[in-house]
Amino acid sequence: MQTAGTGPARPPATLAAVAGTARDTDMVARYGGEELAVVLPGADLDCAHRTAERIRAAVAALEAPHPGSPTGFLTVSAGVATSAPRRGTRPDGLLKQADRCLYEAKNGGRNRVAAAG
Repeated sequence: MQTAGTGPARPPATLAAVAGTARDTDMVARYGGEELAVVLPGADLDCAHRTAERIRAAVAALEAPHPGSPTGFLTVSAGVATSAPRRGTRPDGLLKQADRCLYEAKNGGRNRVAAAG
């Protein structure tokens, strides 16, 4: 899953809100300028979509001011894709799929989750 906030700055409370939605086995990491990658081992598409929605809602609940956002607050758009490891597959295909979904969410009005499938 990839997420993008609407702006370059992420206060510590925002990162804590994102990390607070994770299971013990999940990994949340910065991926590029304003994007985060959330790795959810063993999660199917439904679980990953629910997790992305929890992240989106947790950040929205902070009501963190962001003057560059149309809403005036920091929001999260998320692209969700899943894959089971298979011989000969590469992780960049999964990242591209999640990235396409991320931009679908952004183009759909932001502050939303879009999933492959």
